[in-house]
Amino acid sequence: MEKLCIHETKDSPSVSLDPKTNEFSIAGVCHPENVTKFYDPIINWIEQYKIELTKTKSTKPIKLDLFFKYINSASYKYLLTFLQLVEGFVNIGVPVNVTWYYEPEDVDMRDAGIELFDFSGVKLPYVCKVKTE
Repeated sequence: MEKLCIHETKDSPSVSLDPKTNEFSIAGVCHPENVTKFYDPIINWIEQYKIELTKTKSTKPIKLDLFFKYINSASYKYLLTFLQLVEGFVNIGVPVNVTWYYEPEDVDMRDAGIELFDFSGVKLPYVCKVKTE
């Protein structure tokens, strides 16, 4: 399966989903003009990758890094769907660890990450960390 790369724009984050390393990341400003058009390829890729991992029975852990400078409510809803799909990897024996990064002074974004996991029902292990790079 090919790596999914979406380059960052002023309105949408960069996306990297790498099946060779199992390192996934989404980073940047997230308020694309058409949220469905932006997230559909990501959702489809995750669904296809889960099918592939089910066939190959791979259990290599997935590392997911999320870092948003801004995220609108429509994107937040799609992010929830994305995380629910990623949680599905755990059900087929693939561990997933999530790091929610935020800028040092952006307590609201830190809280958004905590709320996303606490209120969503998604049971993935996660940590919230200040982005230092």
